Amino acid sequence: MIPKTIQLSTCLTLFILCLSISATSQYYWVGGSGNWSDFSNHWATTSGGGIAHTEVPTDTDDVFFDMNSFISGGQTVTMDTDNSTCHSMDWTGVLNNPSFSSANYDVLHVHGDLTLSPDMQCNISVIQFSSSEMGKLITTNGTSLGASAIIRINGLGEWTLQDTFECDKLQFYQGTFHTDGNTMNIGFNFTLIGAMNKVVDLGTSILNMEQWRTWGENNTILITDYTINTTTFYADEDGTGPYTYNDIIFNTNSGIFEGGGNFNHVDISGTAGEYMRFESGMTFVINDLVGTGTRHEPLNLEASIPGNEAYIEQSSGDVTLEYVLLQDMHVSGGANFTADQSEDHGNNVGWNMIPIVALEYYWIGNAGDWEDVSHWSNVTSGTAFYTESPSRFDDVFIDVNSITISSQTIMVNEPQNIRNLDCTSVEFNPTLNAGYQKPLAIYGDLNMTDEINKAINNINFQGEGDHEVYIGSGGSVSYPSFWGGGSWTLTSDVTCSSFSLYDGTVDLNDHNVTCSIEFKEGNFNDNTYYLGNGTINCLDFYVQDVDSEINS
Repeated sequence: MIPKTIQLSTCLTLFILCLSISATSQYYWVGGSGNWSDFSNHWATTSGGGIAHTEVPTDTDDVFFDMNSFISGGQTVTMDTDNSTCHSMDWTGVLNNPSFSSANYDVLHVHGDLTLSPDMQCNISVIQFSSSEMGKLITTNGTSLGASAIIRINGLGEWTLQDTFECDKLQFYQGTFHTDGNTMNIGFNFTLIGAMNKVVDLGTSILNMEQWRTWGENNTILITDYTINTTTFYADEDGTGPYTYNDIIFNTNSGIFEGGGNFNHVDISGTAGEYMRFESGMTFVINDLVGTGTRHEPLNLEASIPGNEAYIEQSSGDVTLEYVLLQDMHVSGGANFTADQSEDHGNNVGWNMIPIVALEYYWIGNAGDWEDVSHWSNVTSGTAFYTESPSRFDDVFIDVNSITISSQTIMVNEPQNIRNLDCTSVEFNPTLNAGYQKPLAIYGDLNMTDEINKAINNINFQGEGDHEVYIGSGGSVSYPSFWGGGSWTLTSDVTCSSFSLYDGTVDLNDHNVTCSIEFKEGNFNDNTYYLGNGTINCLDFYVQDVDSEINS
């Protein structure tokens, strides 16, 4: 005879089991295009069936889109209500390349697995994975979740990628996330956010994104063999770390490195020609720092706040960065730090600085394109010598041996950067042509002479230190502008459309400036003009910064 207590316990267990089973339903999409909320026309109880559910799916219901869901191309499922929900979602076997989209920023909550199909399009606004269950899987089968899709992981559960994952933003609030060696393509950012427990296991994955951000408490980033390709890396945005990371590679576009921390490998070569800024006051402990620029695209490595240094530590080995412009970077830790073929822009400690060697470029062969290396020699009246055109570190000479007949034009077809430009002794009145969006950037002195006929839209004076500028008569430089924080002294009158000082000091040195449009000071950099006995003729006169000085 079975005791009554055992009979009661068994019945209760069976009742709970039956209740659990009855609470889980399967929803099958039918009828092609339609709205998620239209359950009577689109959510059937069986694949291709005619019996509809009496409500939309709940967080315990599995939803299926299959071979019977779409009968022709161009059909779309629209998630038309906020906070729609389901347990698992499976698109396996769909035909006719349907689309899944959402209006506004409506949120779809998925409490189980997600499986997409290669024969579909997804343009969802927000998907939130909200499960408290372990072992949940995300399978995309190569389908992007959408160019503007926001994916949130916000539950006590565990999720594992099964293949390549692609969205615009991934926001991780709580739970455990495994990439399992799969590639992640994040259009904008991957963010750890909030105070709940988060475990990130990136495995051996390659992650491509614009930003990585670590913000909030209780972050566990497992030490594995991943690589993050990015342009901006906030390693510890609010000081809850420091955290330890594996390999970080900075891509093209300006690099921002904030928060400090510990890093296995950091490569900043991708920022060559732009700016790589380490957060001022923070310490970056790096096992292997790599960076190589070129003469035409040097690395601009600096702290985020001018005059306030950032710190890099490496315990051993040799760190050699090539073609780098250094400012406010302090290094230590036992490694040998060398900046080869580089410029010291101030407040750098611990570096072995090897200055860059300036090259001399002489124009030869009369008319031609600036970019054509057959026109550049290393000596006056020489033969073609160089394999590339001049850089910002190099001196350019257009002299008596450059032009030997009349009516010759030197044509600039792309933006160019040089140090000094000296046209002393040139003959036959050649034309130097640099049109719209093809500026000349001068990092040193300029001596155009009156013998050069100028057809130049922009000359940007970019250098630090003290420099002289002779533009002279003959043709026109439409928009001379002064940047870089240097000091420039005019040695000729200037006729132009607009004369602008953005950063530094300009001394007219008793010369006249005639502008058909404007003479201005701008950019809020406390600039200084020394006018002397010079005369300014212009239509408009602007002073943007009240702390700038205009001195006679």
